Amino acid sequence: MWDITKLNPKKLILLELNEFALYKVYEELIALNKDLKIIPLLSNVQDQKKLEKIFSEYGEISNSKKLAKFIITYRKTNEIKSTFDFIELLKKSRVNFGSNRINFATKPFQALRIEANNELENLKIFLVKIKQFLNNNALIFIISFHSLEDRIIKDHFKNYSLKRDLTFQDNQVWGYEILTKRPITADRDELKNNPRARSAKLRV
Repeated sequence: MWDITKLNPKKLILLELNEFALYKVYEELIALNKDLKIIPLLSNVQDQKKLEKIFSEYGEISNSKKLAKFIITYRKTNEIKSTFDFIELLKKSRVNFGSNRINFATKPFQALRIEANNELENLKIFLVKIKQFLNNNALIFIISFHSLEDRIIKDHFKNYSLKRDLTFQDNQVWGYEILTKRPITADRDELKNNPRARSAKLRV
């Protein structure tokens, strides 16, 4: 493992793409109801295919078609006014979300959050614009919590690596030196103290 203290960077940038965690204690979701964009999204999307795509691509839910169809049918007789209403919907959908390690509602919430906040596009914009603020020998650390995010970061670093001849802010040839060929993940000790770190991936 390389030692950051020996790298002596001129600038260090850390980006953490915070995971939307659905806690076991549902009361903690009360604060999220005030400012969440996913409820209007759930109410306004009329196209079953679009819902299916959101849950499939952003939540990686294998039964996305069944879930999307159930939401369209459910809304005909029920209103979805809060995250708690959505949780009840998910319970009644009888969809298998495919993991016993995380709460059943985590993936659906994740998918809706990514869509509502346009998170993947914003990440791409960040990766392009951040080059304007980097000096030579600067370090950029990015922690992601989703495979789609990690793939975007991995591909960007690769495409803008030292092997490419690209122009930096001072018109010098530059590129990223990839220090983590594979993402760094939490070890057993860290997971005991911080279970939410199970899906975190760090790239430098």
